[in-house]
Amino acid sequence: MQFVVGDWHLWFKTRDDAVIYPKLARLGAQGVEVGVYKEADLADERLEQLNALKKKHRLEIPIVSFFLHRHQWPKGALISDDQAVRSKVVAELKAIGRRAKKLGARTIGIWLGADLVQGYMDHPRRWKIYADHLRNAVEFLGELDLRLALEYKPGELIGNADSLMRMSDQLDLPNFGVLLDTGHALAQGEDLVQAVDKCQGRIFHVHIDDNSGGADDDLPPGQVHNFAPFFKALERAGFDGTVGLDIWYYLEHTGTDPEEAIKESKAYLDTMWPVPKKRVGKRARA
Repeated sequence: MQFVVGDWHLWFKTRDDAVIYPKLARLGAQGVEVGVYKEADLADERLEQLNALKKKHRLEIPIVSFFLHRHQWPKGALISDDQAVRSKVVAELKAIGRRAKKLGARTIGIWLGADLVQGYMDHPRRWKIYADHLRNAVEFLGELDLRLALEYKPGELIGNADSLMRMSDQLDLPNFGVLLDTGHALAQGEDLVQAVDKCQGRIFHVHIDDNSGGADDDLPPGQVHNFAPFFKALERAGFDGTVGLDIWYYLEHTGTDPEEAIKESKAYLDTMWPVPKKRVGKRARA
């Protein structure tokens, strides 16, 4: 398994990649998960800078994650009633894939936070719309030799492991899989080992965070739950992918220094599986 950290954890201090990358390298990250809200976040000049920074600091960029927050997509995203909105989401996703490929990324993560399920009485129609547009994007990404990992969260159309696996079965595309956020699963009331078992063979990326159940608090792992059974389940399932820290809400609402929180989290994860102390210089095979 490879330990990566989302660049957004240091946005509370700076948005300067030239500052973020050496800090994450010193904190023991093996790679960076790049978070974006739109294609423009990966402009040509930034792509050139990121490629230079990852080489200099021996950090991979195995995944780029596309965040579709409801505040930015107030009409919804893939379940919007507006076809123009749905088409824009797919176009942005494809464009982000093309640009992420230039960074050496293997996976595109996507969080469709704007696609809430509450109040919709026509679920079958919206499910079909969602699936049709996803298929369009996933097939395109497959042509680029990229995978799409969908992040489920309570309250959204894809709100749990069962619904995501139903979508996976329906699409039946080898490059479509799961971004398993442990905090989302715990907030949904799922047992983490059972979530791994349900999604076995389809987990492309993990977001690691903790909570006490019922709310997505993004606590550092180990504050509430023992994650040893979860990591043992991942190992049994043959998972050898990326594990990304995601404690945004915790940092935002507590004012905790992000560097200290990353250190604390890595120290805990080192007891779950030994993260190599020397970062790997060569890119892992896809």
